Amino acid sequence: IWSSSEGTSVPGNWMFVGELALTGEVRRVPQLEVRIQEAKKLGFSTVVVPANSPKKILDAKHGLTIIPIDRIRDLARVLA
Repeated sequence: IWSSSEGTSVPGNWMFVGELALTGEVRRVPQLEVRIQEAKKLGFSTVVVPANSPKKILDAKHGLTIIPIDRIRDLARVLA
C-alpha cells in the first residue's frame, strides 16, 4: 500500500516483518528471530523489522541486513 501511494518501489529481495497499526506504527510480532532465519533461507537480503524489537535480535549476525523502523513513513528515509 505504501509503495503505491508513494510511487516508490520496494526492492524484491526485502522482507517486512511486523504488524502495521492504523496509525502507521510498526509493532512487534512473535517469533521474530525464526522469521528472520526463514527469510535468509528464502533468499531475502534485507529484513525490515519494528524498531522496538529486542536488542539481541537487532544486533545478531544473521547474514542479512536488518533495518528497524518505528513507523511506516520511515520507509521514505530508508529507501532514499
